[in-house]
Amino acid sequence: MEEADSDKNASKKAIFLADGPVYKTDIKNVLASIDIQKGDAVVLHSDLSVFGGIGDIRDRNTFLDEIINCFKEIVGAEGTLIVPSFTYSFLCGETFDKENSPSKVGVLSERFRQHPDIMRTPHPTHSFLVWGKRKDELSGIPRSYSFGEGSIFQLLDEIECKIVFFGAKFQSCTQVHYMEELTGVPNRKWKRMNGKMIAGCKETELSYDYYSPTKSFSLSHAYDFSKLESILEKKKLLLNATLGYGQVKVIGSRQLGEQVQELLKKDKKGLYRLKDKGESMDLIKKGKNLIVSKITGK
Repeated sequence: MEEADSDKNASKKAIFLADGPVYKTDIKNVLASIDIQKGDAVVLHSDLSVFGGIGDIRDRNTFLDEIINCFKEIVGAEGTLIVPSFTYSFLCGETFDKENSPSKVGVLSERFRQHPDIMRTPHPTHSFLVWGKRKDELSGIPRSYSFGEGSIFQLLDEIECKIVFFGAKFQSCTQVHYMEELTGVPNRKWKRMNGKMIAGCKETELSYDYYSPTKSFSLSHAYDFSKLESILEKKKLLLNATLGYGQVKVIGSRQLGEQVQELLKKDKKGLYRLKDKGESMDLIKKGKNLIVSKITGK
């Protein structure tokens, strides 16, 4: 009873402070205004730093839970909430612990991982957390590929999910890489990744195929989704609403896929830009430091 009263009182408190207070109802109203509805499957990318200062809720977990609950409540029991919990474990030479490896893609993702009613997909670099109606379906996806056919990204496209950027930049849209793999861009090649995964009390050796950016391309180019974002906005496919000092955007996965394919057919490098000399030199320096650290152990 006390816990229920605490939850009820938290909902009446400001979550963010911008020009005025931002309440839970404001967040839900903004989500409704960009067509997030009961029964939707929503992929959530987030950056909470853009909306304003922290409001009345000073407990970190309560603050994060209030935001997560906004999404759970608006999609309802018939909907599904899907949150990236990427660890990049095998890319970093680390063991992937399905239950315990922390998410490296934000505080909201890491808090969601700690919820008891979610399931995590078993991919050792690009795992997702799933809550709701499609939890069993999505969490059972094989881990053979990162982005292409047979991956969770294919299923997200097939179920026509809605991809929400809650303060996050459109540049964070990982679903784009699925379309890259289907189209066959020249700057990526297949790479076999090997490592160890812990699930429950069992540790296993496993491998999967990763559609990896080539080293030469990574030295000279960087991802830049601004051209794609501009196309989506002009066609009114990327919906946008203001919340506090930040923006909340949404795009349907099927609409996104069609536009990415169209762009890449016209321009194979339409998702990238040339790096300036300083960026390329920084990347080379980081690579040298990584090699030294692996040799010396420092």
